[in-house]
Amino acid sequence: MQKNNKKIPLRCLSTVLAIMPGHFAFRLVLSIGMSILPLLGMAMSRQIYAYVDASVLSRQPIGRLLFPLVIYALYLILSKAYLIYYQRVVVQFGSILEFEKRIKLTLHKKTGKIGMRYYEDPAFYNGLWEAKVASTNIYRVAECLIDFVSLGLSILVLSTYAATIEPAFFFLIILTAVPAFIEQVCEGRLKSRQQKKLASLMKEEKTRFSNITDVACAKERIVYGSYPFLKEKWENTIRQYQDTETEADRKILLFSALFSFIKTASVAAVYVLAGWTYFKGNVDYAGFMTTISVALFLQAQYSELFETAGYYSQFTMMVRPYFQFMDIETEVSVSHDENNEAITLKDAGFSYPSSDGEVLQDINIEIRPGEKIAIVGVNGAGKSTLAKILSGLLVPTRGEASGIDSGKTCVMFQDFQNYALSKEENITLNELTPSKPDALHELSDELELEDIPSGEILGREFGEVDLSGGQWQKVAMARLFYHGGSVLILDEPTSAIDPLYEKRLNDFIVREAADTTLIVISHRLSIAKLLDRIYVLKNGRIVENGTHEELLQGESSEYARLWDAQTSWYR
Repeated sequence: MQKNNKKIPLRCLSTVLAIMPGHFAFRLVLSIGMSILPLLGMAMSRQIYAYVDASVLSRQPIGRLLFPLVIYALYLILSKAYLIYYQRVVVQFGSILEFEKRIKLTLHKKTGKIGMRYYEDPAFYNGLWEAKVASTNIYRVAECLIDFVSLGLSILVLSTYAATIEPAFFFLIILTAVPAFIEQVCEGRLKSRQQKKLASLMKEEKTRFSNITDVACAKERIVYGSYPFLKEKWENTIRQYQDTETEADRKILLFSALFSFIKTASVAAVYVLAGWTYFKGNVDYAGFMTTISVALFLQAQYSELFETAGYYSQFTMMVRPYFQFMDIETEVSVSHDENNEAITLKDAGFSYPSSDGEVLQDINIEIRPGEKIAIVGVNGAGKSTLAKILSGLLVPTRGEASGIDSGKTCVMFQDFQNYALSKEENITLNELTPSKPDALHELSDELELEDIPSGEILGREFGEVDLSGGQWQKVAMARLFYHGGSVLILDEPTSAIDPLYEKRLNDFIVREAADTTLIVISHRLSIAKLLDRIYVLKNGRIVENGTHEELLQGESSEYARLWDAQTSWYR
């Protein structure tokens, strides 16, 4: 990563040119043109001062003054139009907003290519949040590079012009600009040190605030009376954020006060030197006035150059989280052999980025096309992780996997989503108009969802109709079978279903999946006996597999122990 950090300016340039090439090319050309324009203004102002000086001795024709006045007025108009209209209106309220939208779309595309295992690591979300904040500063880095070119050219041209009047001014202006450079570098470093902590606190504050405002947390806030506690946690985070920001601002203010005094003293020195050279007769009145104007303008240019250098240092540090996130390796999907559609895991293991050990170890599974299997085990055995691997969302970190095709696989997750949409939209999900209205009606009828009003937004937050946990689970199941696929995976499909309805639902699952490969992950074993084969998962390992009858007859069978524990409640 250290090597990549050295290439951040080039990466910023390549990024902005890939996103908005026309805008940045035009801005570079325009900036170069505007950097030469002040020379025209200074030359015209010198002619105006010369006219005034000559008019003291004798009457001068007004025609000599008209041309430099018109050109100088044109210079002022163009300068103000560039500063006020282009930089503050076109760029600030147009180009930057468009760039931010496009860079965030680029970031979102990257998130779709990153393996799901990263999403299980809390540090990943901090990195994603920091990348979003950092992405907007890429424009600023490119802006600084363009400013370096235009300011450098402007300083070169005007310095040459100033040296023809009085060389001593050139060196004094350099010395007066140094404090501005040191001030900006110090400020940039102080701010960059705080960025990571502030980004983390900002994310924490957002989470804390949602805990005291979200409808989903309302029930437990009331039952446990947790609002004062949660509010205090949020206020503590706010205080930490403000204290961190205030501490940095306090140091920056001290630096600014010191360097402002030095810059003020430098400006006074320019006036003293200019008056001395005029008093000694080294320059005439026009040269004296022009020298003052050029000197002060150059001082502003140097100050702006060093300020830009400070901002550049600050922004290049700020954009690092974006490129660090973009450098996360895209996970290679498992192979899919069209001639062998069996799903196979061989000596597969899996570990999450935030975990030292493996969640799954030495997994060996072969699921033939059309086969119906169950993966059972107690909570925490690794069943949901295995479901994500079989669906193609996760890739084993060790071993081999083949035959997994996420494009032909549909999954009902244990933590399925409840959308604030109508019943029909919750089932079809990615269709504005249902493409299979008959299938939608049949699934609603089979799963007893017809009593739920059509077209009504579900959930108390936006609508008047809310569903029980079991009803939401049946909606999620209808979503699975509506979209279908050659491989169907159901993770804990009956966890919220009452025992009276569970058998009927199990029969429905097997019947609907008659022509497909079916994988059911569950700690409830009622459906397992209806399937072709059962894999028993314990502590991340497959400890046995076979049919329901075979596993019940095995000595010291883990499956038999689980079966006996569950059926004992009904004897």
